[in-house]
Amino acid sequence: MDSRTAHILCTEDDDDSREMLVMYLESSGYQVTCTRGPAEAIPLVQQHSYDLILVDNWMPEMTGAELTREIRKFDVSTPILFYSGAGYESDKKEAKDSGAQGYLVKEITNNFLKTKIRLDMNDQWHPKRTSETGEVEEAGPTSEVWVNFGWTGPSEGDFFRPFNTITAAAVAVADGGVIKIMPGWTTETPSFPRNKRMKLVAPIGNVTFGVR
Repeated sequence: MDSRTAHILCTEDDDDSREMLVMYLESSGYQVTCTRGPAEAIPLVQQHSYDLILVDNWMPEMTGAELTREIRKFDVSTPILFYSGAGYESDKKEAKDSGAQGYLVKEITNNFLKTKIRLDMNDQWHPKRTSETGEVEEAGPTSEVWVNFGWTGPSEGDFFRPFNTITAAAVAVADGGVIKIMPGWTTETPSFPRNKRMKLVAPIGNVTFGVR
């Protein structure tokens, strides 16, 4: 699918997850329309043409399988992919039986480190990441904190409510902790506490300091 022209429709009922999904897809060059749920998605599919439909498996109004069955009543050709933090075989089978082409377990591929990290987002406020080597990392309020320079919502330092400055993250992180920075750019000149040791990493992609 050519990212220069492809238009993706996605459904995501969680506001923070939806913002992150749109940011990731748009940064990859796709045109993105993202709805809060099936009630908004169904008429859009009826009225417009999409290259791909991404369906969250668990939504308040109906499941991803139920939404897929509704779409397949009038659209049998547009590819549908499920994406979920749960990778149970029963869920994958239900997705396929409903008419979807595939089932993605939420994960991040790091093109710079050539590694893949699987995200377990059953608890969206405390996601767990499992590396290809089997190492499990669990987000915590002090051992590691996240930074997203474009974030404007409430900040608590986890993946979905990151800080928007490195300085704020440096104050919150524990001695010996890790500050994980999402792709983006900043003109900030960070200030670091003198009595703390910490490591800054960019596990997902490029981070730019200074004028772009």
